[in-house]
Amino acid sequence: MTEPDQRSGGRRAPVAPLNFVFSSATDARMAAPGRPWPNREIRPMQDHDPRSAGMRPAPPALVSTVPSFADAAAAVAGWDDLAETRRRDLRSALATAARLLDRSPPAVPCDVAWLNDALFRKPPGAHRMRTERFGNMVSGLRAVLRRLDLHAPDLRTFEGVSPAWQALLGHARQGAQAACLRHLARYCGERGIGPEAMSDAVLADWAMVDRRIRLGAKAAGRPVVVARAWNNVVAASGMPLPVLKAPRRRQPYTLPFTDYPQSFQDDLQDFSATLAPAEGGNIWRRSRLQGKRHHVLRPQTITTRLFSIRQAAALLVLGGVPAGEIRSLRDLVWPLERVELILDAVIERSTERRGGQVWTVAVALLRVAKYCAERKDDPLDAETLATIREWVADTKPDPRAGLPLRVRERIRALTQPAAYAGLLHEPARLMRLAKDQDLTPVEAARQARLAAMLEILTICPMRLSNLLGLRLDRHLRYLGPKGRRLTHLVIAGHEVKNGEPIEWPVPEESARLIERYIRSYRPDLTDEGNPYLFPGAGAGPISASSLSHHLKAHLWEVIGVEVNPHLMRSFAAWLHLRHYPEAIDEVRRILGHRSIETTMRHYILFEKEAAALRFGRSVLRLREETRGLALASRLVRRPVARAGVGR
Repeated sequence: MTEPDQRSGGRRAPVAPLNFVFSSATDARMAAPGRPWPNREIRPMQDHDPRSAGMRPAPPALVSTVPSFADAAAAVAGWDDLAETRRRDLRSALATAARLLDRSPPAVPCDVAWLNDALFRKPPGAHRMRTERFGNMVSGLRAVLRRLDLHAPDLRTFEGVSPAWQALLGHARQGAQAACLRHLARYCGERGIGPEAMSDAVLADWAMVDRRIRLGAKAAGRPVVVARAWNNVVAASGMPLPVLKAPRRRQPYTLPFTDYPQSFQDDLQDFSATLAPAEGGNIWRRSRLQGKRHHVLRPQTITTRLFSIRQAAALLVLGGVPAGEIRSLRDLVWPLERVELILDAVIERSTERRGGQVWTVAVALLRVAKYCAERKDDPLDAETLATIREWVADTKPDPRAGLPLRVRERIRALTQPAAYAGLLHEPARLMRLAKDQDLTPVEAARQARLAAMLEILTICPMRLSNLLGLRLDRHLRYLGPKGRRLTHLVIAGHEVKNGEPIEWPVPEESARLIERYIRSYRPDLTDEGNPYLFPGAGAGPISASSLSHHLKAHLWEVIGVEVNPHLMRSFAAWLHLRHYPEAIDEVRRILGHRSIETTMRHYILFEKEAAALRFGRSVLRLREETRGLALASRLVRRPVARAGVGR
């Protein structure tokens, strides 16, 4: 068994394998003869439950045991074929990983599947580690696990790949596609499975084995990547091979509307027409529908309402109502037991009795009930509508509760010094990274685009829809000397959710960053005809889902906190109240709220936190002032006989 010395580049001398008999890559048993591991009681995998370290539960316990990190470190010390510096680095990787898991080395198993679940639970930024250092640690762990025959070998060629698979992979247009498919090809070749026999079941079996023998942060997402690469290579080859369906990491419970009777689909289409005019108009335009003045909903609100109806119908099916019996929207709200079934199911899934998902679905059901009550044929009776209205009122968010608990937890994490320090300096760091000569022009432009997005959200906490809609020809004002300096962001009221216009001065440092993005990087992202500050495909802006995904993924990697664009508004409120605790009305102006009640309801918690901190400082200051008095009183105190107690 030989392996390259990664530090020296040479090949080490063959060494005797450790005295273990492995029934699989993750099932290691102690061998009776030969040299056993150092004196240690082998504990079952149940003792390695990661819940004690604040992580999600580990995979089902293995029947047999595997060596621990302490055992592995002892083994590394005996690998005399490696340089001392290399052995030191490998032991350091084991110790660092154990520290990140908040466990002692003897309590960490050398089990790849367990490590895939536990080690990557938090990103490097959450551990205050640079990505490069974290990657070096993972690389060291892989090297140790390979020496113990607990990890797949590092084969970056077509070694072990059958000719049939090599012929298929030769059609890969990108090296990354062939690289991720090589592991699948070796797995299939070892089992006599050719490309023509590939199926979703084979992919699922491979994924189950792969996560047990390959350590990596994206182990759970590998099947999706491999399925996509397979389909691309098959399309490029022109071979009559099966197309793979990428497995879903989350199994949706909703059904497409086409799974319901045609009468339901027709009724839904008529209902959708009442939510917005067929053409023209915007959020503030009103149209006459069914003889009444009607407030037109925003496109995103309409999408949310329709998806809530889809949820409601699916929950009825899960509750035992056949999809074929849901023939119209009326069948969602009558009999009343169905409304009760839907709301109870949402509460059970979301664990929230008010606000959040249950409120969203309830409002959609009320809208459906009103629609059914106004129809001429078989209208919903007034008593049923009144009951539904009462039930919906019971799900309305409590105005005293403020922001949802999960949002408050994220804000609390974001307002820790290390997190917000990293956030505030990240735009400048991204612009420095964009200068890296190793990046392609498009990669550098994407870095700069993310920097500009984050800078604008930091200095001007606008809503996501307004950030996406920023146009070079409409919203940027250059009022500096000779019109060369960006000075303001101006958005008209009819383009803002609540009609409050945005007229925001841009600090000089921020203006320079945004201008550098526009001048040096934005041209690599689009053609000249796209007017948007953050262009996407074609002539439109980048999509909301793409922007949110990239922002959340990047900040999770860097600071270890899930930050979506809207959370930046909460961060702005906290940041201002931190320096000006009584300036809640200024926060209202910063966020563009029309009423102070909205601001108070959502962000009074920051004032409460500031008041609690001031109170704590008052207690500590008074304690310090009275320290001498307390000491003096103890010195002169005399014992006092209590009533009813003899001498």
